[in-house]
Amino acid sequence: MNTPQERTLSLIAVSDDAMLTDVLARMVDGGFNAAAEVLPRATLPEQLSDWQADLILLDVTNDVDPLDTIHRTANASQGRVVAIGDINDVSMYRAAVQAGAEDYLIMPLDEATLTEVISRARIPSARAPVVEEEPEGTSLHLVIGARGGVGATSFAVSTAWLAAETYERETALIDLDLHFGSCALALDLLPGSGLRDALQHPERIDSLFVGSAMINATDKLFVLGAEESLNHHVDPSPAAIATLYEAVASTFKTVIIDIPRHALHYASALIELADSITIVTDSSIAGLRDTVRLQEVLADGMKSRNIQIAVVERPKPQQQVTRKEMEQGLGGQVHVWIPHDAKSASAAATQGKSLPEVAGPRGLVTKALSTVARDYAGLSDERAKGKKLWRW
Repeated sequence: MNTPQERTLSLIAVSDDAMLTDVLARMVDGGFNAAAEVLPRATLPEQLSDWQADLILLDVTNDVDPLDTIHRTANASQGRVVAIGDINDVSMYRAAVQAGAEDYLIMPLDEATLTEVISRARIPSARAPVVEEEPEGTSLHLVIGARGGVGATSFAVSTAWLAAETYERETALIDLDLHFGSCALALDLLPGSGLRDALQHPERIDSLFVGSAMINATDKLFVLGAEESLNHHVDPSPAAIATLYEAVASTFKTVIIDIPRHALHYASALIELADSITIVTDSSIAGLRDTVRLQEVLADGMKSRNIQIAVVERPKPQQQVTRKEMEQGLGGQVHVWIPHDAKSASAAATQGKSLPEVAGPRGLVTKALSTVARDYAGLSDERAKGKKLWRW
């Protein structure tokens, strides 16, 4: 019998399973205080935002990409999501929870199991949505080039090297350009297949898997990248990317990810989680234009709005925009202006080293990049002053 204080629970089941529909119908007809509606599995996760449901039972049985479906449903709906599937494996349960589900249940479901699930849904949740969580003590920083060839990868490699070697922070550098990424190449490293395997099989990802896939550039700097064949199409889901980050963040204090512009669609979870996003551009009119366009796109998904601009100065004859003109065009401050240093850049590329490592601690380019690396390492100005600028 329903108590006066107990409100009717709204429930949506997204499933084509006749048995589940039958069990729900019997429960509602039997006086269980819940209003249930069954939608076909063809229903898109985004359509669920039209329904105000306290609980969503999401059937991902035989789904091509169940983790992506779970992730999109959890993001689109206000209620709790309980995933249902036929894969009886603890790794699937863990991956489903990381993708945004509150629980993962094995089909078929009986009335007792559904009663327990609905009863738990009446209790206020103490767990925040996974996409908004960030492992304590870990900072995530994204680097995106406004256009090709402006030096975004060199920026990511350099700041990661400084965070690890100058500011002594356990640092992970991830290159999400699976076909043309060059973070590993810039440090004279040969990437393996670990990144591809992780993104294609997110259910296998854990700290041990990540540890074996990453390559150590130094004692404190580890790199994860790929050089996939151009004939091999790889389009990872946002949930797989989020799962990878969770595993990396459990080991490293600073995570820097070089994201190509074409990968923004599957890096949506990272954009929401990021402590900062740095757009790297150059001092050209095209660079200014593309930076403005990229800012507009990123501002929609970046909750903290902590978007920084780094401008790589072009050689004087080619420079088209001054710092003042760049800031006027952007309507805001340029966080760091990186001086042109062709000699050090050429030497770094030839030797397979980071730009600061070649330019030295007194180089102007090193000093500019250090201001960003210090922020990535989570150090205040006072704490940074206590660190030696260089470690040999």
